[in-house]
Amino acid sequence: MIDDILFACDFSPSSNQALAYGVDLVDRTGATLHFMHVKEVAMGPFVGGEPSPEAGQQKLKAQFAEHCQETLAPDDEHLSFVVERSGTVAPAIMQYAEVHEVDLIVMWTSS
Repeated sequence: MIDDILFACDFSPSSNQALAYGVDLVDRTGATLHFMHVKEVAMGPFVGGEPSPEAGQQKLKAQFAEHCQETLAPDDEHLSFVVERSGTVAPAIMQYAEVHEVDLIVMWTSS
């Protein structure tokens, strides 16, 4: 049974195409759709210019949720919005999926 679907979103045209698959699965299963955006940031003690991780993450999450609600989907109890700041995208997605016991990850790759 599919209860939780993670949609990894980067707002590219390809990513938007993959969203249709995620929404279709949610419609068919009644699962919760977790929209996730990972912002890659340089990590290390000598990196400047970015806000502190916590303050920056809260602002980024608010902007991401607003953008999703305006352009992708209306408010819905079956949606959640997640933003991570990480040095690399894939480990952040996998960590979220493991912690939240996500059943399926929907994302687009280009080759």
